[in-house]
Amino acid sequence: MVVVRACVEVEHMMIEPRLLVRRDHGQVFVALSQELASYASRLGNEADTLADEDPLVPPVRVVQRYVTLLSCWAPVLSDSRIVRLAAAASRTQRSPVGKSCIHAAWTQPAP
Repeated sequence: MVVVRACVEVEHMMIEPRLLVRRDHGQVFVALSQELASYASRLGNEADTLADEDPLVPPVRVVQRYVTLLSCWAPVLSDSRIVRLAAAASRTQRSPVGKSCIHAAWTQPAP
């Protein structure tokens, strides 16, 4: 987390920063664009929704729902990367497929 913060601070000092910071409902997203930060936020919201379902949604269905949200990025992101991003962006920091993270940093759209 400290390294990400240091990178963002250095980026802000540059004439043309490559990274941006988006704060969304108490979370901080670091991304290349607002669009990518928005995708991460939506994935996190979907992860929270899926984690609250009872019974839990099967892993294959979880991936299908995430991919639906990321229709334009899904072809370039692996399923495991999408799941990791969703877990990291989750406000409750849990995922229906067992991943857990503290923060989300999406700095490149390709795997």
